[in-house]
Amino acid sequence: MFRRTLLSAALVLTILAGSLLSAEPVRVACIGDSITAGAGIRDRSMHYPTQLGRLLGDGYKVINCGNSGSTLLKKGDKPFWKQRQWKAALEFNPNIVVIKLGTNDSKPQNWKLKDQFAADYKDMIAQLSKLPAKPKIFICKPVPAFPGRWGITDKVIKEEVIPITMQVAKDCKLPVIDLYKALTGKKEMFPDTVHPNAAGAGVMAATIAKAITGKGGAADDCCGKCGSFFNGKDLKDWTAKKSRKTPSLWSVGTPKIDPKNPKALIVVPGGDAMVNTPAGHGKSLDFYSGKKHGDGIITLEVMVPKGSNSGIYLQGEYEIQVLDSYGRKKLGGGDMGAVYGAAPPKFNACKKPGEWQTYEIHFKAPKFDDKGKKTTNARLEKVILNGKLIQEKIELERNTPGGVDGKEKAMGPLMFQGNHGPVAYRNIRIKPLK
Repeated sequence: MFRRTLLSAALVLTILAGSLLSAEPVRVACIGDSITAGAGIRDRSMHYPTQLGRLLGDGYKVINCGNSGSTLLKKGDKPFWKQRQWKAALEFNPNIVVIKLGTNDSKPQNWKLKDQFAADYKDMIAQLSKLPAKPKIFICKPVPAFPGRWGITDKVIKEEVIPITMQVAKDCKLPVIDLYKALTGKKEMFPDTVHPNAAGAGVMAATIAKAITGKGGAADDCCGKCGSFFNGKDLKDWTAKKSRKTPSLWSVGTPKIDPKNPKALIVVPGGDAMVNTPAGHGKSLDFYSGKKHGDGIITLEVMVPKGSNSGIYLQGEYEIQVLDSYGRKKLGGGDMGAVYGAAPPKFNACKKPGEWQTYEIHFKAPKFDDKGKKTTNARLEKVILNGKLIQEKIELERNTPGGVDGKEKAMGPLMFQGNHGPVAYRNIRIKPLK
């Protein structure tokens, strides 16, 4: 009997050990230069590898192996091979490797060695392939430059670095992630013409997450908990509030400040933003999504011209203010980032009119019992504007006036205020709240 008990116990321990092993997260190493490292983005939580980790979810562990100024070329002015991040990547024994190098190689002093670029790239791939985990390796096309600085030039990246990179991928039979295409035309995301800002890092993270998972970010089919509110092409999934007299002036395109009027937006065809172009207050309509949400982290970009006003209504009922508050020193409940009428932002993180601004809103929906009675108020865990924490732990005891229907609910649409002035939104996404 004792022997049988020991055998049973051993079997249980074996099963538990196997379960624990199978539950280990997938290890992802992001190899790169200052763009991977997050140069110019003060908030480390907005660096692309960190955003990638949030998109992939708890089943993955992502580390940032970016080193500023590094080249893939072994004889470049700062070879990645000699940096501690290369050693860290190898010691991590990743299951997945994402390589984004080549930007610094485009500098004249480095690119004179371009004949060695392919061989050095293949050697890096070979060394990574020998790791015990036998990682899946993704090669990234470098991001564009607009047009570049410090000797970095978009022409060399596009016409020389990328073709060699593609040939390496073909020879080694590896998948390619096209970061160049993902960020082409997004000059506003590159403040210094070379390094993407937090929003640009978000585009990188989403593009890489899609390549890794085969889905848009974490997953697009998770019952409204993640995915996109706007397809970037048309407004078929959005509805304007009904009105007998006022038309909806929402359309899809690329917004620009009207050169004849800094308080107005014009729309250039061919973009991926939803743009509202009223001439003044009451000249257009509020706009809400067909997709509904509960708890989640909502991320989006917004642009307002001079003096304009809009609002982001979570579940169509709780407003985060959108306003041109650039340069204001005294902030109130109606300024950019305020919980409308309730809590002003901690400080002014608002950019200049006409610049894209990034929101990250961590929201907990209200809870109801089986009779429909509210048991827990909605709550903002935090609001991050342009990489800066401006709101934290705000309980929403009641809905904001002017919402979709004035009723608190477990699931509701996202609404943008459209009857107060010109505004544009894009990259409107939600992912699970951890």
